[in-house]
Amino acid sequence: MAYLRKRERSPILRLIIISIVCAIGYAHGLSAQSNTPDVGVDKAVVNLDAQIEVCRKEHHYVALGDDERRLAPNELEFRECVYRAVGDILLPAIKTESMRKAYKELVEEDKRLTADVIAGKITRGERTARIESMKAAIDRRVLEETEMARITGEWEDAARRRQYIERARQGLEMHRQIMTINGGLQPAFR
Repeated sequence: MAYLRKRERSPILRLIIISIVCAIGYAHGLSAQSNTPDVGVDKAVVNLDAQIEVCRKEHHYVALGDDERRLAPNELEFRECVYRAVGDILLPAIKTESMRKAYKELVEEDKRLTADVIAGKITRGERTARIESMKAAIDRRVLEETEMARITGEWEDAARRRQYIERARQGLEMHRQIMTINGGLQPAFR
């Protein structure tokens, strides 16, 4: 008779065991998720820096002083090489369209300002200052977006944890109801 009762409970125990295993797997999935920064962009920046150096050597570019109102020899070819590198290396690594757009605008502004240097309207230093100002604004946006993504990730993690706790609570309640119906656990051997 005890064997029969044990046999009758077997599907229920299997359900409980499966629930526990699923809960542990779900909890492990939560802990495995992280809000680590994207290394793709960092790697792209390193690759871009290396490509800029290749462009510099390839076009024998040596910068002039900041007070000059003209380009250095081969500077236009060097800059075109850098623009291509930005488009080929950096832009594909950026995940958000708004940030890709910001870097495209930076390149376009650099082209416009370079044309102003060629025309003698501004100095190389003025061009550099304006570009650095745009880059600083982009850096601020990156920090803001990164912080927002981190906060959003934390909210999503908290929601998943609440959902997990609620499922665990429901599972425990279901287990209590089953145990109440079955009259509690009885030893397998008497």
